[in-house]
Amino acid sequence: MDFAAHTATELWNRWRGFQPWPGAFTTLHEKKLIVSKLRPASQSTPSQPGEIVVENGRILVGCAGNTTLELLEVQPEGRNRMKTAEFLRGTAIVSGSRLG
Repeated sequence: MDFAAHTATELWNRWRGFQPWPGAFTTLHEKKLIVSKLRPASQSTPSQPGEIVVENGRILVGCAGNTTLELLEVQPEGRNRMKTAEFLRGTAIVSGSRLG
């Protein structure tokens, strides 16, 4: 996923077009992170493309055009698919981390 080149809506449309294969993925801390469910967020957060904002058990990612994408379900490398709230409970992620 190229957060700097595409808006949240464009990434969401690409994700829908690439289901079920090859899907959507990015990297977090140099490990593959498969994004199983996502949607454009209704509010825009002040962040750079690829920058994560962790808020109330949600992962929001900045995209091009000052848009925001919400990751709903992810699959970290070597682990099972899980909702983002579960992922955040078991992973040390803070706002300001970067994807990609």
